[in-house]
Formats: sequence, C-alpha cells, structure tokens
Amino acid sequence: MLSIDFVLGICTKTSRCISNVRTLKISYGLVLDLVVKSQFARNMSLLKDLDEKAFQWLDKMAQNTWCRAYFSTFPKCDVLVNNSCEVFNRYILDARELLILSMLQTIKGQLMTRHYNKQKEMDNFVGTIYPKIRKKVAKNVEFANICYALPAGKGVFQVQSRDCQYIVDICSKECECRRWQLIGIPCSNGIACLRHERIPLNLLLPVAT
Repeated sequence: MLSIDFVLGICTKTSRCISNVRTLKISYGLVLDLVVKSQFARNMSLLKDLDEKAFQWLDKMAQNTWCRAYFSTFPKCDVLVNNSCEVFNRYILDARELLILSMLQTIKGQLMTRHYNKQKEMDNFVGTIYPKIRKKVAKNVEFANICYALPAGKGVFQVQSRDCQYIVDICSKECECRRWQLIGIPCSNGIACLRHERIPLNLLLPVAT
C-alpha cells in the first residue's frame, strides 16, 4: 500500500515545480481515500490538472493496490498503510544493538511479555464486540443521524446523506459507498436503514469467539 507522504515524496521528485505541495497532498488524499468508483475519474482529473507527471506516475500502478474504491472486499480490511514493520523495528530498537544470541533472547522475552499482557486483557474482556469495533460503530451511529433512509422494498433503501445518495441492501449487507463491504461493519447509511426496520445493530456485527 502507498502512503500519502511516500507518494508526495515521489511526486515532488518527478515534478519540476510544485507551487503548492499542500494542495498536491490534499488532491492525492482525495483519490486515495475514495470508496466510490464513480468519483475516481473526476478526482484523478483534478490531480492531473495540478501535476501531470505526478498523475502519470500514479496512473501506471494497479488501482487495487492504493485506492480504496478498488480494494477487494474479501479481507474485510480498508487499511491503506501497514506500519507493522516500523512498529516492530521500534519495538526491538534496543535489542538490535546486542550480540546475535542476546538479541534473540531479548526479543523472545519481549514477545512473551506482550503475549501474556494481551492474554490478560482478553481474560478481563466483557461482552461480545471488540473495543475497536465498538469505537467504529459509535462513530457510524453518530453519522447515521444525518442520513435519511427511504425504503424501496425487500430490504433495499435509498439513503440521502448530505449531498449524496446511496443504495443500501440490508439483506446482502451492501451499500453503494462500499464501506460496509470493505470492513464488514455497517456504515452510517446501513445503520440508518437498520434503524428504519428496527433491526438491532449487534445482530450484524462481528462478535468475539
């Protein structure tokens, strides 16, 4: 996956002059964060008008590797940047300065402690929905307050969300915005439809097993 900062660095190198780097970063972010394919061409056109070489460099890459609108819905993950390597390198920063055997023993001890602490956290966990999922749901519930769901029958709704309209099918757990399909958690549009049908939200959430 390509981060905004990484692509911005490449774009600055491929361009002779970028008058407003912040504008370029925002334009790239608009393309990268898209979840609706119909908006992709429009935002890419904005990026092209801003910097032709940056557009050409980005256009050569497979869209499903850097734009949410083309991500597969199978993994149930919309993460654009995976910082696992950086996190692990920082985690073993002190151990890397040791001799090889001492380094391995230190890393082993760190991992054992981490696994133990995580196990203790799970032993104290109460409920069926994980904390991070609860936070995402709470955010979507708040956004659902500005969504108006109009039923079309058989679980299909037309949802007005500010200036946009989306088609939602609660039976197949799909929304035209694709956020529901990407992470498996009902988006704000889907929650508005579930409210209309008085369906408890927790019935459609991933649960702890």
